[in-house]
Amino acid sequence: SEIQAKPILTEELLNEVTFLVEFPFIILGEFSREFLELPREILATVMIHHQRYIPLEKDGNLYPGFIIVSNMGGKAEENIKRGNERVISARFSDAQFFYKRDTAIPLRDRIRDLEKISLPGERGTLRDKVEKMRAVLDYLIDTLKLQDIEEDLITALDLCETDRTTEMVKEFPELHGIIGGIYARLNEKESVWKTVYYHESENPPVFEARLIAIAERMYDIVSHFNEGYIPSGSQDPYGLRRSASILVSIIGDSNIDVELEPIMDILESKNKKDVWNFLSQRLYNYLLNRGIKRDLVESALGINTTSIAKITNTALLLQELSNRDSFPLFVTSAVRCYRITKDLKELPSCNPEEFETEDERILYKFIEEFPKEEISLLERYERLLPLIDILDRFFKNVFVMVDDEKIRNNRLALLRDTYSLFSPFGDLTKVEERL
Repeated sequence: SEIQAKPILTEELLNEVTFLVEFPFIILGEFSREFLELPREILATVMIHHQRYIPLEKDGNLYPGFIIVSNMGGKAEENIKRGNERVISARFSDAQFFYKRDTAIPLRDRIRDLEKISLPGERGTLRDKVEKMRAVLDYLIDTLKLQDIEEDLITALDLCETDRTTEMVKEFPELHGIIGGIYARLNEKESVWKTVYYHESENPPVFEARLIAIAERMYDIVSHFNEGYIPSGSQDPYGLRRSASILVSIIGDSNIDVELEPIMDILESKNKKDVWNFLSQRLYNYLLNRGIKRDLVESALGINTTSIAKITNTALLLQELSNRDSFPLFVTSAVRCYRITKDLKELPSCNPEEFETEDERILYKFIEEFPKEEISLLERYERLLPLIDILDRFFKNVFVMVDDEKIRNNRLALLRDTYSLFSPFGDLTKVEERL
């Protein structure tokens, strides 16, 4: 084209403008260069979300023009062009006014105004929300040993909701987070303003922003569940399914290994089981989307943990191990131990003095000598491989369900202890069903 600019066109915007008109005409509009002094994100939001215009860029910078997709052209084209240019100029003038007015007050001075904004239900004010998030963030900092970035994290957290007090976000709520980051950039260090800017993103490129996103999304999910707003069927007015999916992706992609149950406790969850089941459903889909086989996903979800990262890493390893020749026998060994002991609620501790066979002693010795310290799941797998033959001989040579109750229970306790070595791999019975 003559102006050598290219459209900034997302699939969502393309679909929207396509269905707005029956016979599309493309008209080029322009606006004053003075508006380019406003942050690009503001101008693009006004054009895309509020006017359904297609912005233009040239040499990586926003161009002072836009594309109108109209149902009319020809003689009406000039009138349409001038009319839309007047509209966008008025919208940009409003944004310019909001920007000047907002930036006259530093974000830090807006922190006190958070207590003036009430949240629905019994959640109190925005300030109450930030304080709850602070408690979650403290837990994340302690668990992940992030004391070196603690100060910047807390500063970013204090500022992350302040843009809700600005005229710009009141007018353009979809810019929440982005506006906070833009305004924070005027007075704060890079690590702080970027954290504020990206904390609402679906995939924050900044680690600190991911931590605040975890705290906020956990707060939103737990607080809504506490008030009975649990998604059902097609009903999800607060977008909790989407929020949970983003939460799972952030944690899984970042490998942030933290238990979520303590966070539920911090947030005073009234229904932790429901919250975890809700998150587990999102995690199930997330792992399938990463290409992990369904049975291996179900196995990993059987781990006794609320760590999304731990379940994700287990599922990924199971996928890798499933290609090994030893894997089917490994699973079979675990499942045999599980099935013979699964319905037994109470068993005594295994007593080696009650053993009658060498196979019992060999199995017991293996368990006793197995590393008690934490080892990687891959190392655990490799160290457990000799157990396949040991168990095979045990089941061939030892009759477990003997009449003598004391000996029977001792052998069952031995198998229970054996199965505990496999438990970090999840519910391996799910895998056996698909071998």
